[in-house]
Amino acid sequence: MDGLFKLLQEDFYEPEADWKGRYKDHSEKMRTGSIFQVAEVLKNLVYLSYRKSLSFREKRMLDRAKQLIISEVATVRGLNEKSVEDQIDRLLSEAYSRSVKTFRLALSPLLIYFVLLAFFMVLSVFFPQPRPPSWQ
Repeated sequence: MDGLFKLLQEDFYEPEADWKGRYKDHSEKMRTGSIFQVAEVLKNLVYLSYRKSLSFREKRMLDRAKQLIISEVATVRGLNEKSVEDQIDRLLSEAYSRSVKTFRLALSPLLIYFVLLAFFMVLSVFFPQPRPPSWQ
């Protein structure tokens, strides 16, 4: 179970943009029966649910993946499902917060570069550099 919680705590990554391909991948992972594959599906769908609203099918799959993991962990550890659900929700929320901060930090230098580039382009329009006389 520790490996499962470690997987849930890891940073998120951007899943496939095409919902049909994403749904197919998730369906295949759910069919494997591996708790780790189901956890990946849960993580991807939770990430997407923070970013945008999920389709009906994806919401249903998210609920099913979450319930599978909750019941498995509760059974193995002898805990009630509500406490396991709270723990999983907390882990996923923390992982999402970390991922967003990491993305923003990685984006900051790039954003600064483009702002400065735009500034110097505008500056060159209003204050063009004198051209040297041509060599004839």
